[in-house]
Amino acid sequence: MGNGPGSHRPSGNTSQEQDHYSARAPRFPSHALVEARTSWWNPFAKSSAVLLDMSVTGFKIQFVERVSLKKEDKLQLIIPLEPFGLMGGGRLNLKAQVKWFDEPVMRAGGMFLNCSDQERLMIEGILASVISRRPA
Repeated sequence: MGNGPGSHRPSGNTSQEQDHYSARAPRFPSHALVEARTSWWNPFAKSSAVLLDMSVTGFKIQFVERVSLKKEDKLQLIIPLEPFGLMGGGRLNLKAQVKWFDEPVMRAGGMFLNCSDQERLMIEGILASVISRRPA
């Protein structure tokens, strides 16, 4: 997955890539529906995606419709907090950068950008909620 034609996922051939991706923060499965905005200025440039997993530094999503992305594209991820039992229906808006995109399956992974302390606390709250719901 992710190394075929149209994919912008790291090849894993360089030791620098292997070090970066092996040292990433632990990821936790989520499967929450999120909104991904592909334009900062156009509120209609948005798509629904499933948040497959996330960590304090990054994410993996699968779009439910066709999108066109490439490595280094910027996104705004809007994560509803209600499914995680946080803040009674609020949402978390995070700036992110695409690190890889697998077009055939419409999956992308990336990193959160310039998170404030409050945003990091919210991400940690989401992760705590996901961890507490995992089967033992």
